[in-house]
Amino acid sequence: MLVSILGITGVLAARLQARAGSLRTDQREASSYARSAVDLARWMTQDSNWRTTRAPGTWVSRQPLGQGSFSLEVFNPNGPSFNGTDPVVVWGTGFRGQARARVQVTLDPKIAAYTALQVCETAAGGLNLTISNITNNQTLSTNGAVTATAATVTGDVEAGTTISGVYGTGLRKKLGKPRTLPDPTTAFDFYIQNGTDIPISSIPLSGLNRQLQLRLLSPTSNPFGAPNANGIYVIDCMGQNLQIANCRVLGTLIVLNPGTNSALQNSDYFSPAVANYPVLMVKGDWTIKINTTPLADNANTNTTPPSVNYNPSGSPYAGASPTTDSTYTTTYPSRLDGLVYVSGSLTTNSTLTLQGILVVGGTHTIQGAMNLTYDATSYTNPPPGFYPPPKMSVRNGSWRPG
Repeated sequence: MLVSILGITGVLAARLQARAGSLRTDQREASSYARSAVDLARWMTQDSNWRTTRAPGTWVSRQPLGQGSFSLEVFNPNGPSFNGTDPVVVWGTGFRGQARARVQVTLDPKIAAYTALQVCETAAGGLNLTISNITNNQTLSTNGAVTATAATVTGDVEAGTTISGVYGTGLRKKLGKPRTLPDPTTAFDFYIQNGTDIPISSIPLSGLNRQLQLRLLSPTSNPFGAPNANGIYVIDCMGQNLQIANCRVLGTLIVLNPGTNSALQNSDYFSPAVANYPVLMVKGDWTIKINTTPLADNANTNTTPPSVNYNPSGSPYAGASPTTDSTYTTTYPSRLDGLVYVSGSLTTNSTLTLQGILVVGGTHTIQGAMNLTYDATSYTNPPPGFYPPPKMSVRNGSWRPG
């Protein structure tokens, strides 16, 4: 009897041990399947449109894998939808036999600016310099060729193909890899969706040109309607000519579909309301012919509008402690401070002073003087439209069991 009992006990122990071993195997496999679900989420979020084509919730349910299956759930911890560059929380659940394993991890977007923002100017189509004098403190770059006639450049110049006729000091070098630029079809989307429209019909017509002049646009000032809290204003020219002169923009001005005689001219001062946002974006070809004469408040009652104060309450100007006033005696530099993007070709034929970054999708023709001072703000913290769809990467320390 004792021998029989010992024999039965041995058999039961062996069965229990085998069952325990099988359960451990199932548990290991289930854990592996759960991590496979997370890997799938990382792969699926490489699709540039995943934030619009997918909704939070269950992405995969009981997908067979090996001797088991897995499920995948993805959520936005910041809201009910996948917006902007929010992180996501991923839940992976693996199943095998009676075993179930669940892991959680947070994925963060890895944002990297287009390389055009690494230098003070990039013109994708080429640089044509005619009787020009250019100073830059960083690099003048093109993915095409630099062709110059009686042009002096003080600063570095790089080109994807050739550089000819350029005088002055600085390095002249071959661009090893084309610089990446915004997508002209999508770069404007965020600003159009979040901007305030200024109807082209509301801008005064003089001859064949709409003339936006002697105006202040800012987060608290919109002479054509309700102000935009971020200072984003959108003008769809619908093929009409738009001429901007003697204006101050504290914000982001978006110009769409301008006519062939459109330009930014005379004395103008543009600076961002949101530090890394562009100050001017043009969808199409554009001309800049501003001068160095300071922009000044206008107290002339015989003009339209009759008087303009460019730094009233809500639209401060200058320095570490920007000021406002109720006078008409302040002057402002005729300058663009920030990021400027023209999706088509650009012509500058006066004296352009820019402290920021200039990006041109086509050819930039320069006639006259240009003084560029690089400001890396929009490169180190790129604004919407100026970086490719970010890849999602695992946040350090975010792995945890479910």
